[in-house]
Amino acid sequence: MLPNQIIQLIDLFAAAAGREPGYVGKLLYGSGDFYARLRRGAGITLKHAARVVQAASDNWPAGAPWPQSIPRPQPSPDSPAAREAEAAAANRGSADDEALRLGADGRLADPRALARRMAPYEIQVQAYLDSYYHVVSAYHDGGARAGKRPRRKSRAMEILGALIAAGDVRFASRDPGPKGRALLRSTLPARTEPLL
Repeated sequence: MLPNQIIQLIDLFAAAAGREPGYVGKLLYGSGDFYARLRRGAGITLKHAARVVQAASDNWPAGAPWPQSIPRPQPSPDSPAAREAEAAAANRGSADDEALRLGADGRLADPRALARRMAPYEIQVQAYLDSYYHVVSAYHDGGARAGKRPRRKSRAMEILGALIAAGDVRFASRDPGPKGRALLRSTLPARTEPLL
């Protein structure tokens, strides 16, 4: 795999996702200057090139054509692209139902499902899961920040809104009622396709 093919892949991905190529390069490779270094003529090992191509395949924007000059690997079984294909084939219910399902104890049943639902792409699922645990420990009723809110438009605020929308008992004092929960559910980011 040549560096110019990786550049082409990142450029197409960025155009399809509506993001800057440098940002896409960081998301796919993990380094903020990866795209810039490739543009300056730096090389890339086959191992790292395969990792970038796999990450692009796993998170490729729905409906965007894959470049014909680059062979596309099969999406990883747990990637957004594979889940999207599986969901379409199985024609299963809304992702909101699974992500916001409560257990018998009144708490969110599957935090990882919520993180997968909210993360813009697969690489960020763990960060969303970490934020979930932070929100639960700090902002629950009786917690250190129980009467406060996270920063606006932050990951923690999104997760807190989702937990309130689900009716999680740990946030009962913040319960906006059925209409408020329906409104919060409608504002959850829609993850029907992998986005950046």
